[in-house]
Amino acid sequence: MQIIYVGPSDGVELEGVAGVVDRGVAVDVPADLAGRAPVARLAVAMNELYAATAALDHPLCASLRLEIIELDPGVGLLAQDVWQVAPAVKASKKDEVTS
Repeated sequence: MQIIYVGPSDGVELEGVAGVVDRGVAVDVPADLAGRAPVARLAVAMNELYAATAALDHPLCASLRLEIIELDPGVGLLAQDVWQVAPAVKASKKDEVTS
C-alpha cells in the first residue's frame, strides 16, 4: 500500500521497511502496517466534546463520550494524522508499451 508522510518533520524513519521516509514522498508499506484511518466523525466528535467541556454541558459531554468510545479510531500508521494514503497514479498514454 502506498502512503505519504505529511508530518512536521522533514522525514521519519520506518525501521525495517523503507529507512528514512521524506515528507511528501510516497512509500510502499505492507497493508497491516499502513492500517486504516479513523472514521471522520471521530475528529468532529472530539472537537464537540472539547467545546461541551468548556461550556460545562455535562449531559452533552456524557453523550459524546459514549459516542466516541464506539467510533473506530483506526490502526497502524494511517491512524496517526501525519500519514495519508497516496493518491492513485494513472498511467499516461506515453507510458503504455506499443508493439
